[in-house]
Amino acid sequence: MDEKLVSAMRTGNMELAKQAIAAHPEAVHLADERGFTPLVLATYLEQVDIARLLLEKGAEVNRQDAAGNTALMGVVFKGHEGLVDLLLEHGAEIDKQNHSGSTALIFAATYGKLSMAKKLLEHGADTNIKDTEGRSAQEHADEQGHTALSTLLKEHSQS
Repeated sequence: MDEKLVSAMRTGNMELAKQAIAAHPEAVHLADERGFTPLVLATYLEQVDIARLLLEKGAEVNRQDAAGNTALMGVVFKGHEGLVDLLLEHGAEIDKQNHSGSTALIFAATYGKLSMAKKLLEHGADTNIKDTEGRSAQEHADEQGHTALSTLLKEHSQS
């Protein structure tokens, strides 16, 4: 991954990000040894403007890292609604599964991210998808004691 671009993302320096991309346009597609792309890193660091720039420059919104996770999954885990909106606006696949079969909704359920689950459900997330262990988002919420989330998922799967 381009070090200048990484530095820009870590500091939130939009001008440096623009310069790095202009000098190396292919940088938006590169990944590190863990499969983390600049988009994944920008969203992890909650750099909304730089994430938007990367998407405008062709970053692949649904690209998966070495574990099969997407930027959307990471953003849901961290609970950043603005980035969820940005990724969904740019075509993030809401029901994409990682290597363990988890989806963004399963992440929300597992980590108790009620507002994230509501947003994903509003955008049509499938409550019936199960991970590789055969557990749905609701089952994950139940196991973790996230009662309000479990209730929401139960109500949504009945409608």
